[in-house]
Amino acid sequence: MMDYKPGSRIPLDENTTLKIAKITELEAKRIGEFNKIVFGDKIQEFVERVFLRHPRKEKCVWFYIEENETKEIISSLALLPSEWTMEGQVLPYCELGFVGTLEKYRGQGLIGIIYEYYKQVMDNQGFIFSVLRGVPYFYRRLKYEFALPLDNLFSLPLSLVPSDHFDHLIIRKASEEDLPFIAQEYEKITKNLCIATKFNQEEFQFRNMNAKYNENKFSTYILEDKEKQGAYFTVGIPLGRKEMGVIQTSALTHSYMIKILQFVKQASDEKDPQEILYCGNKRSQLGQYLVSLGGAFDQRWAWQVHILDLKRFFQGIQTVLEKRINQSTFNRMTRTVKISDYHKTIELVFVEGKIAKIDVIKGYPDRKECDVIIPGTMLTKLLLSDRTVKEINHIVTDTVVKQDSAKLIDVLFPKRESYPDPSY
Repeated sequence: MMDYKPGSRIPLDENTTLKIAKITELEAKRIGEFNKIVFGDKIQEFVERVFLRHPRKEKCVWFYIEENETKEIISSLALLPSEWTMEGQVLPYCELGFVGTLEKYRGQGLIGIIYEYYKQVMDNQGFIFSVLRGVPYFYRRLKYEFALPLDNLFSLPLSLVPSDHFDHLIIRKASEEDLPFIAQEYEKITKNLCIATKFNQEEFQFRNMNAKYNENKFSTYILEDKEKQGAYFTVGIPLGRKEMGVIQTSALTHSYMIKILQFVKQASDEKDPQEILYCGNKRSQLGQYLVSLGGAFDQRWAWQVHILDLKRFFQGIQTVLEKRINQSTFNRMTRTVKISDYHKTIELVFVEGKIAKIDVIKGYPDRKECDVIIPGTMLTKLLLSDRTVKEINHIVTDTVVKQDSAKLIDVLFPKRESYPDPSY
């Protein structure tokens, strides 16, 4: 398998060539202008900023198809690497970003062509899965499945913000010196999540510590309690909205929440919106507080995930599965667990509570032998602890679980709360 690198050129036919961009200002401008044509004016600055300044820019891979005669970019996408954690285990992943095709070239399968090369790079670099935040349905043809919440949105009318005074609390812009505190607080709020984004100080600075905020870059503040760091919060413009919102917060006391809401209200009053917005985990402190004040909750979207190689995925979460087994009544279990998507079957060979071997068997499964069978990409929902077998069975009737394996599957893949933040 070829190792595609910046500068690579792959002729597709006599009219077009697939290229991988070099990290140069010229290539950044070309791809930025292409995205402006496809998505509108606001995206160009964002694309060029990620291309030239993101902390992982040397590991990002920007694919585009160029028309040979005109040298015009007609279709493009990017592979954007980062890391999630699953119960403490680091899982390298890549985000499929900035996917677009010029209107007159759509319907010709160009994204599918680029995606085949994307998968090869993904495989070469050892990513566990690919994720995206894209439009409905389209990416199912590339074997993506909706799993894990994204862009949950709470809202509260400005008139319902409490008026209590807390003069000992001061809010200021965060600085580089605050990063150790922010990292520590981020670990606290994500430690009980099943899947979360691995904190990276450089990435946090790039995305969340900007002088000005918009839909694609945010600003972070420190709330000081008697001149000591008490909490942090990040503000920006939530996806699809025009007004300021809170994007992320650390753990908050009652007084901290009120102070932050008052801060956002004051900033919002200057621009005349009618409500305060907060993007966060459904069970987050600030989200629940907004609901208690009379606010509303809207679970708007979800990450779309493609597990390219099931064996690599299970190797990546092996320690997680062993821990779950050995903290249950199946402690030190010796048996083979068979999990199928109707196309292939994964065999996890447990010996004394440890996974000794992982095998993949292609083909239609033996239903009597498999512990659980979930059709196609719907299996992703179980593997990422997003849905239980029973919940999936309500949606997909040909989900099958052996009666005497049901409790074991629930132990291996318990439904748990996750909320991975975007890294780009």
